[in-house]
Amino acid sequence: MELKVSEIIIDDDEELSSLYFKHKTGYFAIARTIDDDYIYLELDEQIYGENFTPSIFKYNINNGNISFTIDLENKKTINYLKEKKMCYHLYTEIELIYPPVDIEKFNRINEVLEDIFL
Repeated sequence: MELKVSEIIIDDDEELSSLYFKHKTGYFAIARTIDDDYIYLELDEQIYGENFTPSIFKYNINNGNISFTIDLENKKTINYLKEKKMCYHLYTEIELIYPPVDIEKFNRINEVLEDIFL
């Protein structure tokens, strides 16, 4: 799923690391609290929010896009998703496309993603 992002909001403090991406018809959010073993993803509505273990995701960041992919080739990942009975189909492959940002904001986005996926 490709989402064209119009705004990126960065929230990173001592307790919570999160990124919020506003797109034409809604939003995509990703977050993790400092004491949590899971990352939280939400697409457009809270009802679609899910907690995932970070290890099932691969992400790639460039200045202009970020992609998140669930590794469905990995047996551990498949077993995890089946065991948890999660609604993961929304999050299997997401690409966020945004206008390139200045280097400071890009570095900040990258830092927050690293905090989330640690």
